[in-house]
Amino acid sequence: MTRDYAVIVPDMIANLTSFFISSRFQKQPIYEALAIRMAFICPSYSTRDESSQRTVAKIMRKSPPMLSSQMRVEEAVEQTRSGPFRIWPVATRDTFSES
Repeated sequence: MTRDYAVIVPDMIANLTSFFISSRFQKQPIYEALAIRMAFICPSYSTRDESSQRTVAKIMRKSPPMLSSQMRVEEAVEQTRSGPFRIWPVATRDTFSES
């Protein structure tokens, strides 16, 4: 902010001093104390169970097949009726040739 490097050392000393004073008087970090006060409970590292964590691989689904923009409506309805998807991408002939 001041563009003066002579301020860095006093600033670091002030930050370390305030950190040690605050950690001495308040054992719980301020953001955790505020979260508990507002009844917002975040799991800590010790209470977090990794087996219950969601991963992308667990919730990922295959993408639906693309429908051609040249396809007749009846064909599209027949093809979409049998699948588990609710959204169907429609591509032009140029897009089909790229994939």
